[in-house]
Amino acid sequence: MAMKSYGQQTRRSAYWSFSAKCVQQLFSLVVTLYVARLLGPKDFGVMALGMAIVVYLNGLTSFGMTGAMINSDDIDVRQIDALFTLNLSASALFVLLLFVFPQEMAALFNSNELAAVFPVLSLIIPLSTFYNLPMALMRRNMDFKGHSLVDFFQYVAVSAVILVMAMSGFGIWSLVIAQLAGYALSAVALIVYSGWRPRLRFEMKPLEGLLEFGVWELLRYNVVYINNYASYFVVSGGISPTHLGLYDRASSFTNLPYKIMHLQFSSIMFSVFSRIKNDRERIVRVFNKSLTAYASIIFPVMSGIALVSDQFTRIFLGNEWLDMIPVLQILSLYAALKMLSGFFGNLNISCKNYKKQSMVELIQAAAKLCLCLAGLKFGMIGVAAGVVLSAFLSLAVNIHLAASHLNSPRRDFFAMLVPGLIGSAFMTAAVLLVRAACQGGRPLPCLSLEILTGATVIVFWNLFCPFPVIREIVAEIFGDLRNSAKVGGRG
Repeated sequence: MAMKSYGQQTRRSAYWSFSAKCVQQLFSLVVTLYVARLLGPKDFGVMALGMAIVVYLNGLTSFGMTGAMINSDDIDVRQIDALFTLNLSASALFVLLLFVFPQEMAALFNSNELAAVFPVLSLIIPLSTFYNLPMALMRRNMDFKGHSLVDFFQYVAVSAVILVMAMSGFGIWSLVIAQLAGYALSAVALIVYSGWRPRLRFEMKPLEGLLEFGVWELLRYNVVYINNYASYFVVSGGISPTHLGLYDRASSFTNLPYKIMHLQFSSIMFSVFSRIKNDRERIVRVFNKSLTAYASIIFPVMSGIALVSDQFTRIFLGNEWLDMIPVLQILSLYAALKMLSGFFGNLNISCKNYKKQSMVELIQAAAKLCLCLAGLKFGMIGVAAGVVLSAFLSLAVNIHLAASHLNSPRRDFFAMLVPGLIGSAFMTAAVLLVRAACQGGRPLPCLSLEILTGATVIVFWNLFCPFPVIREIVAEIFGDLRNSAKVGGRG
């Protein structure tokens, strides 16, 4: 595929993914803010811990071969059927484990409340088999429009069930049943949309070509899991499930940009990098431009979240959640570093540099766990600070790996970050000036004005930015908009 075609397809996929994710995450945010006032931190803490365990077991079922299938040059029906059968069989074993030993599993994580929800939450694991495989096939085919539509459908379903059940007084079960309903409905939607049909047929030979990548992907999955959830287990076990609820909501709010932008953008770029991994000149151009665009978004967004976190929590969540504010501010920095690190790591994996990447991430995960444990004596704030330090380490190592693979100077990568950093500085200064002018005013109008000011500054910065790469990206976006208008006019 020509360079221009890849660029157009990448941007078109990004538009679909970003638009759908924006709507669904904003809808989910409104529901979460309302439900948080009904349930409280402890319910969210228990649910966060339960989902952390279910997510881990769910990720083990494919033995890393789902990622290998996306990255593989060729796949056939026998491979798909064998992988589905393997996933479903492993899922059945994990469901049996959580059904038969819920008390024992709950005792391992120092939370008696988990015993009641484990048997129901375990049903997510087999349902995910019908969700993950067709989703992987759509990612492989770069069908991000369908990917985004199904994700949107899932979020609407989950949010609607949570809202109705929480208002009806079901407590933590509103969170549990909503997750189960979301996976079930999304699995049905994916099967209908993708055209894939589940078939139980297992042969080991078709999977042999996926095994090597799969083994390293499975190792990487365990490492990524530790990176994502080490702080959760430290807070829950070292402090309390209530504090985990506070920490989880802070993490959830800072993860909104991660879910809206990073997961979608990474899925798109992983597919693109996998297709052009053998053309060094092309992948360097695509990566540098994508990195510049990405940094120009995430730095201002995460800076903005940190700036308005205090007013946001007091207005929308209330006094029960005030202890979350400093954690939310610290984790905003972590989220920015994590997204950048993940972007570099995505390049390394898609270019078959997965062995080094997996080993490096193993060391990073161990460092993160140690830093979280060391920060525990300072409470949630100490754990959050440990997470930030580990993210700096992860970013530095991933930049080193990417520079070595592409044979590019590290300073070129850092230069790509400059427009985003400058834009964030302008935005921060403008928001602080507005805050000073509004001091003593009504909280909600003042917060709204700060957000509007920050967004306006960033838009104008990107429109009139002196950096050539940003100008090129903006020109391409306006070109796509004009082309879409022409197509719409002809229609």
